[in-house]
Formats: sequence, C-alpha cells, structure tokens
Amino acid sequence: MTTPANPETQGRPANRWWSAYWFWLVLALGVVIFSPAIRAPFWLDDYAQIAMVEGTYPAPRGPSDLYDFVRESERDMLVDRGLLPWWTDPHYKLRFFRPLSSSMLWAEHKLTHHGALAMHLVSFAWWVAALALLRALLRRMFTERVAMIGVLVYALAPCHALPLAWIANREVLVSLVFGLCGVLSLVRFAEGALRSWWFAALATMSFALALAGGEYGMCFGGFALAFAVFRSDSSLGRRAASLASFAVPAAAYLAVRSSLGYGTAGSGFYHDPLRSPLVFIVGAPRRFATLMVDAWTTIDFDEFAADVPWWVLAALFSLGIALATRPIRATLRDLDETPRKNALWLLFGSMLSLIPLLAVAASARLIAAALVGVAPIVALVIDRAWYPAKASEERAGQLRFVAALLAFFHFLHGPTWAFLLTRGQHLAAVDFTERAHWLHERVGDTSQANVIVARAGWGSVLFAPLAIDAHGRPPRMWRTLVPSGHALMLRKDSRTIDLVIPHAAGFFPVTANDLFRDPAAPLRAGDVVEVTGMRATVIDLGEVGPARLRFEFDRDANDPSLTWVIEVYDGYRDSPPPAIGFGKQLDAFSEH
Repeated sequence: MTTPANPETQGRPANRWWSAYWFWLVLALGVVIFSPAIRAPFWLDDYAQIAMVEGTYPAPRGPSDLYDFVRESERDMLVDRGLLPWWTDPHYKLRFFRPLSSSMLWAEHKLTHHGALAMHLVSFAWWVAALALLRALLRRMFTERVAMIGVLVYALAPCHALPLAWIANREVLVSLVFGLCGVLSLVRFAEGALRSWWFAALATMSFALALAGGEYGMCFGGFALAFAVFRSDSSLGRRAASLASFAVPAAAYLAVRSSLGYGTAGSGFYHDPLRSPLVFIVGAPRRFATLMVDAWTTIDFDEFAADVPWWVLAALFSLGIALATRPIRATLRDLDETPRKNALWLLFGSMLSLIPLLAVAASARLIAAALVGVAPIVALVIDRAWYPAKASEERAGQLRFVAALLAFFHFLHGPTWAFLLTRGQHLAAVDFTERAHWLHERVGDTSQANVIVARAGWGSVLFAPLAIDAHGRPPRMWRTLVPSGHALMLRKDSRTIDLVIPHAAGFFPVTANDLFRDPAAPLRAGDVVEVTGMRATVIDLGEVGPARLRFEFDRDANDPSLTWVIEVYDGYRDSPPPAIGFGKQLDAFSEH
C-alpha cells in the first residue's frame, strides 16, 4: 500500500513559487557569506596533494591515494626528510580511505593545472547540490515554510566554511551530497511508491558513494538506524531493507579499509576506537558535548572547550538540554503523526551521526551531516513560535524564548561567524602562501637547500616544505626545531645548540589533541632522536613537555650550506645562531 506524502507539504502553486524564489535567495546569500573562500589559495594538505599529483612527494601516490599521507613503512623516511617533525610518534600513521574524493581532486589538479579558483567553484557546486537535496528532503516531510527555514539554517551554518575554503577538505561535501541522496531515497522507499524498491537500491548505491567519498559517510548510518526505528508505518521488511541499505556498503567499506591498512595511529588528534578503545571512551563524552553545542548554537565551542573542566562542560550541556527539551517536546506534540515521526528520526539521527566523529578532535567542520537533522528541528521550533497553530499558552513563553535564542544563533551569530571563519581561512592560506614564496626567494634551488627553522608556527610543521616549490619539491633538508611562542637559544659549541623555555611551560606539549604524538607516549628526559644531519636530545622536562632540548649537527652551525630562519608573526626572518658561548631570544613577535 502506498503511503502518501505529508499533506502539509502539498502547498499551493504560489507557495511553491515563493519556495523556489526563497531557495535562490538563500543561495545568493550563502555565496556572499562564503565568498572569501573563492579567492583562497592552496593551504597545508593541498600542497601535499599537489606534490603527489606532480610525482614529487617523497613516496609515490596514485589517483586514489591523495589522502594517504603517512604509511607506517614511510614514517622514518618522512621524518628524515623533514615532512614530519623530529618528535613524531614512532608508530605514527595517517591514512584516510577516500578514493572517490581523491580521484576527483586528482583529475581537477590535472585538468586545471592546479587552478585553485576553478577548484573552489567546484566545491561551491557540491554545496549547492547538498542544499538542493536537503530542500527536496524537507519539502517531502514538512510544510513549505519549515523547509524554507530549515534550508536557510543549514545553508549559512559555519560548518561549511572550511570545506569551501580548503580544497583538501572537499571530501566533507562529497560525502554529504551522496549521504543526503541516500536519506532522500530511504524516504521515497518508505512511502511505498511505484517501483519503490528501486529507491532502496539507489539508497544503497548512494551510501556506498558517500563512504567512498570519505569516512564522513559513516555519519549517515545514524540516520539510517533512526529511520528504521521511528518509521513504524513501514513494514518490518522495509525497515530492515532501509537499515541494510547502509549496513551492507558500510561493512564492505570497513573491510576494504582494514585490509588495505588505512587508519591512524600515534596521534592524539585522532583516536582509533579499535587501537585505543579506552582513550576513545574517555574522550568521547567531551567531544560529543562539544559537537552538540556546535550544532545547536553555532558557537564553535571547540575553540575553547579544551580548557574548560569537564564538570563545567557537563553542567553547561545539561543546562542547555533542560532548557530546550520542553519546547522541543511541545513542538513535536503539536505536529501531526507523519511530520512528528519525521522529526523524531531526524532528531535522533543527528545525535547518532556524531558517534563516528568522536574519533577525531571536535571541530565545527565535522557537523555537516548532523545538521541535516538539527536544521529542521530548529525550523520547527521557530515556525511554531512565530506562527502558532496549536501551541498552548502555558508553553508559549518558554517556546518563544528558546525560538528567539535559536533564531539569534542561526540567523545572526551563525552567518556572521561563518563569514569570519571563511575570511580567516582565506587570510591564513594567503599568509601561508606568502611565507612559502619568501622562502623560495631566499633559498632558490630547493633541491640543494638545507633549511633550519629554529622557532616556528604550526604552519611550518605541516607540509610547509612542499609549498616552497611550485611543483611540490621539498628542500634537500628541512628541520623544524621547536614550534613554540618563545625560546632562548644557547650556543654550546660550533655544532651544538640548546633551546630553553621556562620550566612551567614546555615545547610542543603533548595534549589530548596533539597531531603528531600519542599522549600515552610523551618524550622523556634522556630521549634521543637522530635524523640525517642532526641529533635531538631531551635534556629536561617542564610541566607540560620538554623544557630544554639539545641539537647536535653534523657540521658547523654557521656552515654556509645551512639556511637558518625563524618564523615570526608576519613571516620568516633570517636568524643565524649566536656566537659560541652566547645566547639569543627567539620570539614570535620580535627577535633580539
């Protein structure tokens, strides 16, 4: 028997015309807000991928391997070449299985000759496709007005800033588009329309493509599970088929990923639940709460959540849940049966979709899939508060208050923060590129350059050597000594230099979100790391990491073959070591 679409979605032609007009207006507004992304140059991982396409990456890569950054067998070689810092965890691995996104980026780099502008326009096309699919989904489940509000909330969310401004982060948009296609196909399948089993097949294929785009496709498993649970109007067979449409390609994806050795290790930024289940479990509640706050308030809570005690975070999270639960429940009760079921599975699907994201440090860029469920709930609350139909007076005050908060967050704070994030990303990429250009002018032929960055920002640590040359050729030697804000350099003898900071601080403290080292394996006093041309020794520990390091070189530190620089707030500066027996300050804002 065919289940009819939601009667509330069957608006008059005039309403549908206004809905289409509104959609184009939202797209135009979104393009304005995210416009800094269009002019953003390449940044960080982009340069690694350019080197892979050009064949200059120290380890060969194919079209499907652009996200395969560090294999276990290559770790020592990449540390020796300086593409990984000398303090990298000895078990480090950074391999993402994103064959579809990788192959498309490879083709675009080849066709556009590394044209950033054209590639950003392609990213915007993926963003438009995601909005069109979300609009089609919401119009089938709710009123035209709710669909319009939901699309507006989603389109201007800050989570789109980084995927639009950073080409290497495109996989988020690829997985999002195919994941939305899969969810929409599940809805059509549950409606029992003619040839509905074709929609089950389409859902399976769409989820497979979402997973091939990247591990973000795993988030849509939460929606598939919630759909199977809450769409009780579907037969048991259809609900099982809905769940299988995601489970089958997900099982295949995980099996292939495991057999090929993809995954991460030796990093605090990524917590593999299979390798380090206890670390994953301990960190999961904080990351979940942070992502929930990001999704519902657009506050980008991850920017400062790491410094907030867990009990404060738990109290704030509980307060938010207590404040929002009653108005949301009241809103859902006021809905007819079919829209209520739709709202419930989207709400719970959004929460379940966060589970795969708990393996990585919390960030607003991760929540695009979760917002597929959050945006329509926000729209429903705002719609019921601003256009009351059945809401009782005893609930109206709190409902309007929560609706006003949500409207502030998603119509004012969110778009403003999205613009600032996009602009900030654009400026960061421009700054990174200008610094790389200065180094290129300074060293000339990169194949013969030996660069030592005595004090660096994090940009110099991650793929900066590949940005110096237009074809991604790294210098013959690249050494980043420390990424600290301040340090004292002491010249012990012609080949030996000590770097010292106050004992209360620490060089590259290994925190829960450290990219290059597992917090369970910090450097200790007496540890020695040897790479070509240099030996690093941890002399003393501070409260949060090494506080005194000794670097012994295979030649005089003033040898003309070595290019010594320091990275300060506005770029690189030449910074030769002091005379023997003397010292100098290395500071991010000035050099003495």
